[in-house]
Parts: sequence; structure tokens; C-alpha cells
Amino acid sequence: MPKQISKRGALRFDGLKRPVRYKTEFEDGQAYIVNISTSGCALEQATVEFTERERILLTITFDSPDDTIEIQAKVVRAGQETTGLKFQRVSEVNKQRILHFFASLAREQRTR
Repeated sequence: MPKQISKRGALRFDGLKRPVRYKTEFEDGQAYIVNISTSGCALEQATVEFTERERILLTITFDSPDDTIEIQAKVVRAGQETTGLKFQRVSEVNKQRILHFFASLAREQRTR
């Protein structure tokens, strides 16, 4: 899982396939995070289609089902296979949780 600085200036973790849940205005869905930074993420295999500029609530689960964060996000790219989300109003605490968790996953993958 390579790490790189994205063009948005945030450390990004690629090569993921991490399940997440989300809520649109009318429906709940599931997808997989394929990359993530503290400013946004890309999803694949969404069970409910997105439209550009749509606002959603994304739930990321960390190590246990009780260890989650909810992030408001805006759809910035709705493609056939991949959807790009920009996070809205993420606290510094949650940014640090994202960084630490996905950095830990990256280290685990390198040692395998």
C-alpha cells in the first residue's frame, strides 16, 4: 500500500480494499475505500449510485465494530467504477485517527 502526497497536499494511502458504509439522503449503502487521505477518499463497488455534488455521511470502521468515525463528504467525481469524495468538516482528532490507522495498515502490508 504505497503512501504518497496527493495533489491536494495530504498524505494518501493507496492499494486499499477497506469496506465502509454510507448514507445518502434517501438510502444506505456499502462500498470499498481504494485510497484515502485526510481530505477525501475514493470508493469502488458502491451498492447505491452517487451523483456529483451529492452530500453523504461516510462511516469508517477501524479495528472493531465499536471503533468508528462518521464523516460528512461531498461527491466530487461519480464515475462508472470509482467515486471521489471530499471530506467536509473533519476534526483534527479524526484526521489523526485516519492517518494512524491507515499508516498502521500500510506497515502491516509491507511486512507480509
